[in-house]
This record gives sequence, C-alpha cells and structure tokens, in this order.
Amino acid sequence: MIISKALLDGIIISIVICVWISVILKVNPRFEMKSYPLKIVNSVEKQTKNEKKGFLMMALPMLILVMLYLIFSTFFSYKYVSISYLILFLHLFIVFMIWNAFDLIIFDWLIFCKINPNFMILPGTKGHPAYKDYMYHFIGFLKGIVLSIAGSAIIAGIVFLIKFIV
Repeated sequence: MIISKALLDGIIISIVICVWISVILKVNPRFEMKSYPLKIVNSVEKQTKNEKKGFLMMALPMLILVMLYLIFSTFFSYKYVSISYLILFLHLFIVFMIWNAFDLIIFDWLIFCKINPNFMILPGTKGHPAYKDYMYHFIGFLKGIVLSIAGSAIIAGIVFLIKFIV
C-alpha cells in the first residue's frame, strides 16, 4: 500500500470538501441544516423545498468530483501493481478517515464550535448554546466511520473492477 499517497489524497479531499462546504454555508447556511445540532434546527423554521434543492445543486457536484478523484487517483496509484481488494479498501479507508478526523477536529470543533464565524450561524440563532455541542460532532464522527467503511468498500470495488477490465 502506498501510505504517502493515501495521506496526500486525504489531505486534498479534506481541503476540497472544507472549502466547498464553506462556500455552501456562505451562500446560505440553511442549505446545511441537516449538519446542525437538532436543538438549533428545532429553533428555526423547517428547511424549505427550495433550500433542500439548493443544497443538492451545490453538494452534488462536490460528491461527484470527490468520487471521480478518488476512483482515478486510486486506480493510477496502483495501475501497474498487482493489488488485492483489501489493499484498495485500506488505502481508501485511510483517505476517508483523514477527512473524517479533519472534519471533526478542524471544521466542527475548531471552526464551528470554538470560532463560530457568522457565516455558519443560522439566522436567529446567534449565541445558541448548541453551537458549542462538541459531543454532537463526535457522534457525527462515529457515524462517519461507518460511512468511511461503506465509501471505501464501494470505491475499492469500482477500482478493482476497472483494474480487472483494463
């Protein structure tokens, strides 16, 4: 396994996703309401259909870009190497877990909970104590481990199939 490549991909993905989420939040923090603690979400009006659609319009390109990047980056990292599915899975799991840890420590705990910039605050909730709910984000991190396993399994399968075909 090429650990340095997995680490580099994890850092690249972390930066890309963080910047993209920040742009979504700048456009309209209500687009990301599903990522906020329920105590905050329950203190504002429900997300509208247009806001849900706006989120999809902004998040879907990011998801596609990240998936394609991971498929091609992993494929080309191991293109000329006989490699098992397990190695591909572990490579991608490292990538996803770097993002998951980065999201928890930097984006959620440091920026969202500690610094709490205005562009992340839902209108009418400034000063809400749930913005300091570190446990909410830790639980999200634990859920992220499960998603990392699923994402790694799927993308490793795709790369493995491409290697088999090519």
